[in-house]
Amino acid sequence: MFQYLDGEGEKQFMDKWKIYTLLAVLIILIASFFGYKNITADKSLLGSLNPDKYADNPELKSLAVKVKNGDGYSRELEIAVERLGEMDDVRAFEVLKAACGYHTNIYWKIVEGFVNFGKRDIQLPISALRHQNERIRKVAVVALWRLEDLRSADVLIEALKNSEGDGVDCDAADALGTLKLKSTVEPLIAALDSNEPAVAGSAAKALGKIGDKRAVAPILKTLKYKKGDYPESARSGAAQALGELGDKSAVGPLVEALKDSDGWVRCQAAKALGKLGDKQAVPSLVEALNGSNLLREEALEALGELKDASAISPLRKLLKSQMETTDLSCCSIGKTIAALGKIGDKKFTDDVILAAGKEGCVAEDAAKAIVNWMTFEELLGKLKSNDPKIRLGTVNILQVLKKQQAFKPLEELLNDNDIDVRRESIVALGVLHDKEAVALLLKFLNDPDERIRNNAICALGEIGDTRAEDPLLELINDKAVRGNVVWVLGQLKSRKSVPVLLELIKNDKEIQYSAAAALGNIGDQRAVEPLISIFNQNSKTQDNSFGNETIAEAIGKINSRESVEFLIGLLKNERENCYAIAALALGRWGDKRAVEPLIRILKNDCVVLNAEEVEIVRLLVELGDKRAIAPIKTIINNGGNYPLPCLDGKDHEYINVELKKLENKVKANAN
Repeated sequence: MFQYLDGEGEKQFMDKWKIYTLLAVLIILIASFFGYKNITADKSLLGSLNPDKYADNPELKSLAVKVKNGDGYSRELEIAVERLGEMDDVRAFEVLKAACGYHTNIYWKIVEGFVNFGKRDIQLPISALRHQNERIRKVAVVALWRLEDLRSADVLIEALKNSEGDGVDCDAADALGTLKLKSTVEPLIAALDSNEPAVAGSAAKALGKIGDKRAVAPILKTLKYKKGDYPESARSGAAQALGELGDKSAVGPLVEALKDSDGWVRCQAAKALGKLGDKQAVPSLVEALNGSNLLREEALEALGELKDASAISPLRKLLKSQMETTDLSCCSIGKTIAALGKIGDKKFTDDVILAAGKEGCVAEDAAKAIVNWMTFEELLGKLKSNDPKIRLGTVNILQVLKKQQAFKPLEELLNDNDIDVRRESIVALGVLHDKEAVALLLKFLNDPDERIRNNAICALGEIGDTRAEDPLLELINDKAVRGNVVWVLGQLKSRKSVPVLLELIKNDKEIQYSAAAALGNIGDQRAVEPLISIFNQNSKTQDNSFGNETIAEAIGKINSRESVEFLIGLLKNERENCYAIAALALGRWGDKRAVEPLIRILKNDCVVLNAEEVEIVRLLVELGDKRAIAPIKTIINNGGNYPLPCLDGKDHEYINVELKKLENKVKANAN
């Protein structure tokens, strides 16, 4: 929400945020005084749970006891809830419903359990959505949202109609949007008149996803919504939906919405106008360029989509203004360049090249625009411009394009009379990864200009040629470049540098962790014992947990008996910052002791990054343990869905393939 606020809207939001923050702090203080569990736990749900009822299933009874006697926060309770969601005994669903009494960090684990049971029997979460307890209904509606089962439509409509005020109606509208059923259009249209702005906004967005034209007129009315607190949430939802519906009758009202009192609504209106593709909106979008930074960025994207030549002049004027201002982000300038690039006009290439020269961070957007306007040979011709700013901008664009044809022209610029052109030409040669550049770059290691020396060192690291090893070691005492020297020695896997790096991790705090990372990349076993020693020293003094993670990662790259024992030790405490680092390292070495920790990490969607999650799946497949099949299936079934999106389409497909490999491997081992 905050990303769409600006000016007055941002001030209003911050004032309210401060009030709510103070209230939250007050509630926490009161809660800590009286005992937080007593305030947050629903005793009616937990009190009605009778573990003895499950005496015929000892595991279920044990889990029920843990739920009944839990504190709402412990890892033991979290594991119990997780296991309940995996059980075949349908009565475990009753215990999960009782666990809804805790409104704490186990919430998403309970949702996960509801989802798992819903895959086997959709009627379980459906019946839970009809439960009298509000907390159970809230979990059930989110579970049904994630399940996207068409059979849940009727109960979601009921919840939309009958749950006003508890938040279930809002989630029900969102869930109906994912089903995209024509039969839900009328109830959603009715919800546009809700007294709750959030419900009206969610209903509008759901109708936008369904794409039924019957919704256009009612949503146009919602664009004027003024009921309740934060009515802008309804209006912004309406603007977003109108963009999805694609009806040109919305252009006029959306143009009016560009003047809405709320910045969020204005941004959504601009975005919708870009999607509608009607050039009547161009003058109003051009006017919106004078608004807040966020509105300007949305208007720029919309103008780029509309591709109307009448926008070129104001866009050029804006770009010139942006280049004269020091407080604008690269994102804002980049969006202006991107819009110009989509509209396309070769006459304005110099404007874009100059922008790339002044702000190197916009070079990628500049490159995308330039390739639409001119050939690569024409771009190389700009290196001969009399204007050093044009030469500099061209070099920055060449760094993005990374084409070998640029090598000779860039070599000539190493003697350019402009120091910035020389500096960036060195960088550009590095990204080409051409070994012919090594001899050229070595000459700059002793240049009087510090930036030129650092750029040359980094360029040599990009190329990765061992001829740079000895010259770099000679620079190890130059504090101005030492950090980059250490990094490049690690990239080169320089065993010759190990003694020097070991001295640095012992005696130079400033460079200690960079040296540790370099030693990890080199992979020399001489580094293991000193690295473990420093890790242990830091742990005793609780000094620099981030640095210890770097050291653990370095140890995890050096396969030795000592490093394996060290990593196994880190797995004893799941709350240890380096737990995931240790599990991944052991998994990469094919150690079966990594299986359980990797599965635990995989289940914790909140902290695992996409790339890490995909690697964990790959490692579990290589380890070939059948225990990994169920959690990988969970990732596949929930990947990309609300509320914890974890995979894009490509990763989702990859993990499906990996799962089949694992199932085949387990089956082959069983035979």
